[in-house]
Amino acid sequence: MNFFLYSFFPAGLHRGWLPFLLLLLTGAFPLTAASLSVEELADRIVGGEVRFLIDVRRTHSYAEGHIPNAVNIPLEHLQNRRLPRIGEVIVYGDGLGQLDMEKALQYLAEKPGIEPVLLQGGYAAWETRSGVTTSKEAFRKRSDPTITYQGLRKNRDADLVIYDLRKGGGASHESLRDHFPDARIGTGSPKALLPSNRGRGEGASLMASNQNPLLKGKAPRTDELIVLVDDDHTSAAALAQRLRAGGLKRVAVLAGGEFAMEFSGRPGFERRGQASIRMPAPEDQNSDKETEENP
Repeated sequence: MNFFLYSFFPAGLHRGWLPFLLLLLTGAFPLTAASLSVEELADRIVGGEVRFLIDVRRTHSYAEGHIPNAVNIPLEHLQNRRLPRIGEVIVYGDGLGQLDMEKALQYLAEKPGIEPVLLQGGYAAWETRSGVTTSKEAFRKRSDPTITYQGLRKNRDADLVIYDLRKGGGASHESLRDHFPDARIGTGSPKALLPSNRGRGEGASLMASNQNPLLKGKAPRTDELIVLVDDDHTSAAALAQRLRAGGLKRVAVLAGGEFAMEFSGRPGFERRGQASIRMPAPEDQNSDKETEENP
């Protein structure tokens, strides 16, 4: 094997090509895993066809609510967790771009006897389309999910759409496309996506033949991952709450809004010449942090 590699390439080139060929011959390239929609998962659950469902979110998120019968294996523990050779395994994350699902699929694919299948849109899509979860949301206050600047830059979700809520426009605002060139920019108001704002009869045919008891009677108008960007630190959160209350759960807010874009997501101590500019945390958050660190 080594003789073939050394004799095939000119002197010196084998050093650069050797790792490439080893990856090729060992099949260690990232895999394109199978996926299924929320509707398909609901049909499989009703038909008793789901053998193993893994939730890779953090433990506290899983405790707040998850798809019934899902097993929690947080992403940071997934690589070292042993699993029986059970064949197909359906896996889901938050659906909000906060977790690296490509890494989760890679970890599962590396395990013998495991065939990972990704739930499209993750838990947020399941909440939107089904709502059948272990959550006791009526008895707790839920904060709206956020996504960091770096996380949004890395997000490769084909359904990602960014809505610009910033006021004024013009040269004073950074361009969304300059920062997030791979994302789609939403037009109009995201409030038009709410089921209550659709025309009468629109989308009715989508559920005419679907009697699955795990699915809501009305399908949402969109399956997109919606990210809201503002410049006042309040309008995005307020709209996110309204959208989530209306049934759209795949909604996140860009943490820091335009402020994060202005500094490309760099923390205060990395901003050259701007070290004194910081976003102070509310006092109650600071006190909680101190309590956690000094129980």
